[in-house]
Amino acid sequence: MEAFSKLLEAACTEGKIPGAVVAAANTSGSLNYAEAYGERSLEDGKACELDTIMALFSVTKLVTTIAALQLVEKGKIGLDDELAEVVPELASLPVLHEMKDGQGVLKKRVQAMTLR
Repeated sequence: MEAFSKLLEAACTEGKIPGAVVAAANTSGSLNYAEAYGERSLEDGKACELDTIMALFSVTKLVTTIAALQLVEKGKIGLDDELAEVVPELASLPVLHEMKDGQGVLKKRVQAMTLR
């Protein structure tokens, strides 16, 4: 883990990322690594701590994609299926159109939501 720590410290020092909070557990669920690096943001200069809350934004797409593709693999859903048939709440959700002054601008979805 020492090489990993040095990598994150360098990324913060070089300005590639403002900061990071990293935790890892073994297969039994015991936490065996937890470190905070860098600053919470480039604006406030406060150091990251183990309890710093980070906005994940697009990172959650990776987890969702893996779960959805596992369902496709099992034949539960298809890539072109309307997802609102499986999760009705999706039918009325708007989509992110753009970011303006740090805030998301949403608009009504005009086509079916699928995995493709």
